[in-house]
Amino acid sequence: MLSCGYAVQAAGTLRREEVDGRLEPLLAGTVSRSRWARTQAATVVAGLVLVTVAGSVTFALTAAASIGDASLAGTLLRDGVAYLPAALLVAAVALLVYAAAPRAVPAVWAAFGVVLFVEILGPGLRLPGWVLHLAPTTAIGSPPTGRVEPVGLAVLTVLAVALGVLALAAFRRRAIPVR
Repeated sequence: MLSCGYAVQAAGTLRREEVDGRLEPLLAGTVSRSRWARTQAATVVAGLVLVTVAGSVTFALTAAASIGDASLAGTLLRDGVAYLPAALLVAAVALLVYAAAPRAVPAVWAAFGVVLFVEILGPGLRLPGWVLHLAPTTAIGSPPTGRVEPVGLAVLTVLAVALGVLALAAFRRRAIPVR
């Protein structure tokens, strides 16, 4: 969830650059819209991967140390990284909202709040399955206590890539700035 929050924040930062008037002069120069959008999307994804991997490593090492079982670290690291496709999907949605409807970027925080609520409290509150599936993390399975679902990982990855491509296309077509 920390990685998902990072993704939403990163999209909000892109919007802030635009609202503060720093994007328009940049695009009026030698930087093309496509290049800027690809660079920013790559930066968001790289940061997301870094946050996910760093969080997974920290969790794996501290959990293994607290339990006293070093062999557990590898399993926990793998299971933590398994959440990357879900976080990438959240990032792709945030970038698509920024690209297609920039004024709606704050609404992505509300969507993140729903995902967070469903992910953390949904099972305990015994919410219906369709509500639980509002959180992309449910498609992964239930690591580290259960099995990782390879089909879920693949579907989330394909959706993230498709939405990312749509975000880049939408950004190239919209007016700048949108205040």
